This record gives sequence, C-alpha cells and structure tokens, in this order.
Amino acid sequence: MRLPYFYSHRRKFLQLLPAPWLSRFLAPVAAAEMKTAPLRFLVFGDSGSCQPEQVALAARMTEESADLVLHTGDLGYPAGSVEDLKAGYLDVYGRMMARTPFFACPGNHDYGTDDAKPFLALQSTPASGVAEPDRGRYYSFDRGPVHFIALDSNRPLMDAVENGGRMLRWLEEDLRKHAGAFWKIVFFHHPPYAGGPNGNDVMTQLARRHITPILERHGVQLVLNGHEHSYQRSHPVGGAVYVTTGGAGAGLYPVHPMPQVAAGRSVHHYLRVEIGGWGLKLEAVDGNGSVVDEVNLAPPPALASGGVISAVGDPKRMAPGSIVSLFGRTLALEGAADEVDLLVDGQAAKLLYCSPSQINAVLPENLGAEVNPTAANSQWRDLHEVVSLNRRAGNPGGGASGWPTGHRGSARPGRWTSSSARGRVGSGEEPHSGGSIRSERTGFVGCYRHPAARRLSRGDYAARAEDWEAYGRTPCRRCDGYQCRDLRD
Repeated sequence: MRLPYFYSHRRKFLQLLPAPWLSRFLAPVAAAEMKTAPLRFLVFGDSGSCQPEQVALAARMTEESADLVLHTGDLGYPAGSVEDLKAGYLDVYGRMMARTPFFACPGNHDYGTDDAKPFLALQSTPASGVAEPDRGRYYSFDRGPVHFIALDSNRPLMDAVENGGRMLRWLEEDLRKHAGAFWKIVFFHHPPYAGGPNGNDVMTQLARRHITPILERHGVQLVLNGHEHSYQRSHPVGGAVYVTTGGAGAGLYPVHPMPQVAAGRSVHHYLRVEIGGWGLKLEAVDGNGSVVDEVNLAPPPALASGGVISAVGDPKRMAPGSIVSLFGRTLALEGAADEVDLLVDGQAAKLLYCSPSQINAVLPENLGAEVNPTAANSQWRDLHEVVSLNRRAGNPGGGASGWPTGHRGSARPGRWTSSSARGRVGSGEEPHSGGSIRSERTGFVGCYRHPAARRLSRGDYAARAEDWEAYGRTPCRRCDGYQCRDLRD
C-alpha cells in the first residue's frame, strides 16, 4: 500500500498546484504494518515571526526524525501575505519540508491577506469530501492507526454558527465515517481550554461551544491548538486532552490560571509525539532540547451501551460455541487478536476478528448453568453482564525504545478503564477515576476524583462557582476536580 499524501513547495513561491512535478511523499508500508507501526510527528504553531527563537527551534526540529509535521496556525506574521509566508514559513522550514510532509490549519493572522488565499495557495491537501469553496481550509487524512482532522476556526466556524455553513456538518460526518479509527486527533488554531490574553476571544468561545461537543460525542482523544503563545495542557475534558502549542517563534504570552488547565508554561517550544499501538507519548521540547512537560495517553476500551450482540439474536441467550460480537471504541488494534482477552463469565472466548470498533468471537463450550441456556430451569443472565474485555500487558507496535510497556485495560458494557495524564491505568471504574495530575515545573495541581489534591477551600466555592459554570459545568462540592463525575450535567 502506498499512501497518496502530498506536500510540496517551490522556493520562489510562484504557484502551488497538485501537478506531476510536485514532490510526493509515498510510504511503501504494508497496510497491516501501518496499523501498528510506530508513528512519530511534530507539532507547533504561531511560528512565523522570523525571530531568532523561531530559527533556533527550527534547527532543532530539523534534527528530529518524524513521519509528518502538524502546524496549528499563524504561519506568517503579520498578515499571512505571500512575503510573510515565504519569509516565516518556507525559508525557515524548507530543509524539513524536503523530507517530511507538513499539514497546517490556518490561524487568524493567515486570514490577514485576501481571505487567506496565500495560505490556500501554499497547501495541497486531501480533498476529504470538503466542498470546493472550502477546499484546503479544513480536511482530514489517515496515517497508521490515526485519523487526523484539520479545522479552520476562523471564517468557516463563524459561517457555520451564524449562517449554517458547512464545516461543522462536515466534521460530524467525517467523524462518523471514521468511527473505526483507534486514534482521533483534531487540530485547529483557537484553543477551547487555555488560559491567557486571548481567553475571551470570540472565536475561542465559539470553538468551545460548537466544536468541542462534536469531538466529545465521537470520542476524539487529543486536540491540538495554538493562538495562546505558550504551552498548555488540559485535564481530560469530555474524554480528550487539549494541548495548546503556540510558542514556536512569536512573542510569548503569560499563562493565566484556568480550571481545566493541568500544566502550563510560557516558553518557546514544539511538541514531539509518538504513537505505538494503544499508547501515545507527547513531550513539549524547548529551545535547549529540554522536555518541559510530558504526557502518556492510553484510551481505554469502551463497550457501547447495548454493544454486545449474540448470534442467537436474544441478548439473554448464549449458545455455547456460537458467535458473539462486541461494538464500541478503542476495543483493540486492527488484527491484534493476540493482545486482548475476551472473557465470558470468566472463561476465555476464541477471537475471530478484532478492530478498534468491533470484535467477533466464539463463546466457550462450557458456559456455567447461570448463562447456559441448555441447562434445565436456569435463570438466564443478560449477555452484557458476563462479558469483559482485557488488554494484555505490553504494547503492539511500540517503538524501539520499548515505550510504552505494561499498559493494561479492561472494559465491561457501560464501564470504562481510564488512564491519567501520567499513564496510570484504572481498574474498570468510571472515566477519569482516581489519581491526580501534578506538573513539577508549573506548580498547577488538579484532581480527577475526590481523594486528589484540592485548590478550592469551602469559602472559595461560592466565589468560583460562577466561573466554573461559564464552561458548562458546576464545581464538585467535595473537591475542585473539573472532571469529577459529580460535575457532569
């Protein structure tokens, strides 16, 4: 299988079109290998300042080994003109572009010239079912086990909210079509959850109100943004971690406290991301090559409500030796049947097929009387009550360094496992149960559940309640954990 993803540029910036003379980045990797092979990529944004900090970071990134690069917007200051993009983007990253495909989303400064036409001329993006008038402003593509989506949080978002524009409908449909992807990563410019001078930006608020509910409905795990000229990482919000990477060259902004923010630092940086199997490792790297923050993510297997179906047709009937199907999200890697165990009433079932969204298996021959419909006078138990899914230790497709290893997960219908931002994995409780996030470098402390560290005293509760509710939640009355289950609407 050869992947037809395109990126190219002409250094004279004459015109960029998908013509035969363009460089093609084709990966001659077998389809089966692509699903589990490690994927490494870099992410940065708000870069096009032509300042020494941008040049130093670019030189360090050039030394990295990456399969692709994502840019979260503001490629060229001050106005995204042809001259701005040439000086702040092509000339700075030309060496990287010669060997690594770049995928960018537009920032607000990229709209400063002729409705972002210079930005659009620079890109040769997958069509992705986007209508011709919006082609290049937003798009999606697949690489390995990841479905990437680039959005335009500028005019297309405003059009979608105020005039029924196409982008949000396209986003919903695109995520529905790619529900079977193990990883879903979305990037756009305006950060829904980041504290800084742009916190009250109209487009930031629109992104929080109208984009994030769609991402939550479809199980997106990682969202990458820019706009705030700093590094910030959120607690999991609606199942996703939001990372703001807006420090690749422009002047830095201070990081303001925000309930959803777990770690933040005003520093020039880029992100280094590695995905191996069901684990993701993200590092924020500064100009000296030091890692200023890191996070390990491992989405738990999640069985859908009513997502266990017996071939018999009755969810309470389980014929020994018959076929059962499980449906959900991030259940298993494509074809990695030797990495998961499906247990029925404690007994192992033989797996026939597995993917992130579906597993087919043969029920054990010796089911107990409680669940065996052939047993005389038995009270059949619902199939959903006796099925559990477990991931084995280890990580298929992990990198040469062995990271990550030892991840385990399990799921029952309606129950989830969880992993904190430091990679701890729970034992089948509700999402985000147990544990706390602490960043030694920032001093920000937050919690996921009641036993974790607190920031609010009882006296502060009433004063802060209004702030919390502004983001669509109410604060937990036992702790300040934004993702505590007591907060859910």
